[in-house]
Amino acid sequence: MLINHRITMGEVLDTEDFRDAELVAGGAGLTNELSWVHILETWDDSNKWIDGNELILCSAVGVKKGEQLIPFFKQLLEKKISGFCLQLNMYVDEVPQEMIRLANRHKVPLLVFHRLVRFIDLSRNLIRIILEYVNQDYLLEKQKLDANYWMLDWLNGNISEQRIAEHLEMSRFELKKKYWFITVVEYRKSKITYQWSESIYLSIAKALRMMFEEQQFIFYPFFANGLLTGIVMDYGPNDTWKERFETVTEHINKNLRIQEGKPQLLLACGYRSNDVKDIPRSYKTALGTMDICQKFQGEHHIYEDLNLYFILSLIKDSNHMDDLKDFVMDQIKPLLTFDISHNGKLMQTLKKYYENNGNKQLTAQDLNITRQSLYYRLEQIEDILGMDPLSPQRRLTLEMCLSFYDYFLKMQ
Repeated sequence: MLINHRITMGEVLDTEDFRDAELVAGGAGLTNELSWVHILETWDDSNKWIDGNELILCSAVGVKKGEQLIPFFKQLLEKKISGFCLQLNMYVDEVPQEMIRLANRHKVPLLVFHRLVRFIDLSRNLIRIILEYVNQDYLLEKQKLDANYWMLDWLNGNISEQRIAEHLEMSRFELKKKYWFITVVEYRKSKITYQWSESIYLSIAKALRMMFEEQQFIFYPFFANGLLTGIVMDYGPNDTWKERFETVTEHINKNLRIQEGKPQLLLACGYRSNDVKDIPRSYKTALGTMDICQKFQGEHHIYEDLNLYFILSLIKDSNHMDDLKDFVMDQIKPLLTFDISHNGKLMQTLKKYYENNGNKQLTAQDLNITRQSLYYRLEQIEDILGMDPLSPQRRLTLEMCLSFYDYFLKMQ
């Protein structure tokens, strides 16, 4: 769950239920936040029950020596738990020194109870506190999204620049010093049906706002036509904005703990401009970018990086599409025929060669082949095409045709 649970291990120790608990190690982790609390014993499979950031309550049922707890504790540390609480004087009488060392190393508070306690009571009370925090967080996040409802007018071009400045509490001069764009958020389409709920939307919106802020953006989320949408203000270095945006996309998927088989979260970025009146255009291009991302499962999700894909998406219904396909095949058929008959990789090599702007060393590294192997392939390409593929006019045509060919393949 992405909505932050602000209760920390230090606050847990301050509760009435934990007044008799002793902190024996991991004091540096008292700021660790809790997502949940679990009662687990050594026979439980941590991979099945633990997501991370939980407090684990353990009575060591059936354990004869404290050292038997160490492998179990290591597994829990690998799952990034927030804390571990052990009941002493039932099955074990003292904490192994290795557990103390590990708790200090990983900054995970290790608590012990010397008197017998009812874990069911501890967990019930902690869960109640956690849910109180969740409800407060949920309502606060909903209020923030509702407060951005006016941005729908901005999206549709129905608001003046002066009113935008007033809503954002900025001067019109300040507005023009920043860059602005729209991002829309969706899960990548797959065979898995992912059911959205308001809590999921709000959790993602909050996480994105924090992650954008870390990368020198301000993210203003709201809902538009059923999609989580955001107007993004960029106040960071202009030459790093794409890298910073990609970092947000990467981090949000890590934060969501995307598991194998689960769809990835996509953030599509529209036209970027320092004129706030371009937001309607940014929204339109963000939707188009998302459509292309979903349709072709491509790596690029920034409008200006789509290159020929966006152009082709605009002419897909043209009466001349068949003529375009014939032209593309005329240009690349010699290489394609060679690859099919010789199980070769000349098309792949030429694409990578163009991507690296003719840099042979980088191309060989990307293809994981030797420089000599690359030289041989380039000689074959030149012989088959009858000319240098880097000659300006030939390169422009071939590079476009290779992109068109990929497009046609994915359209099938």
